[in-house]
Amino acid sequence: MRFDGTVLVPMTALVAAFAICIAALWFRHQARRLRHQERLAAIEAGQTLPPEGAGPAAWLLRGMMWLAGGVGISVMLGAMFLVHHDAAALGSAAVGVIPMGIGAAYLITYRLAGGRGQQSRV
Repeated sequence: MRFDGTVLVPMTALVAAFAICIAALWFRHQARRLRHQERLAAIEAGQTLPPEGAGPAAWLLRGMMWLAGGVGISVMLGAMFLVHHDAAALGSAAVGVIPMGIGAAYLITYRLAGGRGQQSRV
């Protein structure tokens, strides 16, 4: 098999995507290892440990990011339909509903977990 320009670009993209995934996993592992060592040192020193895990603020941020991303995808693909009058672009605008649903789930979790949902009455 000969390698020419038509094969080189997709192969490079696949190798780069694989390398990015491996790097992300390695950095996540390093962060967890450091967090574990930190917690062990705190236990040995007799300090109390803060609770681990995401709290309501993280759920709010994630929900807003996923929701905005989904709206952005739908708006972009909807605009492509308006420009090109292609029915496939309009149908693919529904892809944005998936991240919108994930964002809505995070926002519901935030609300049910007792996030700042009630406004103060002045």
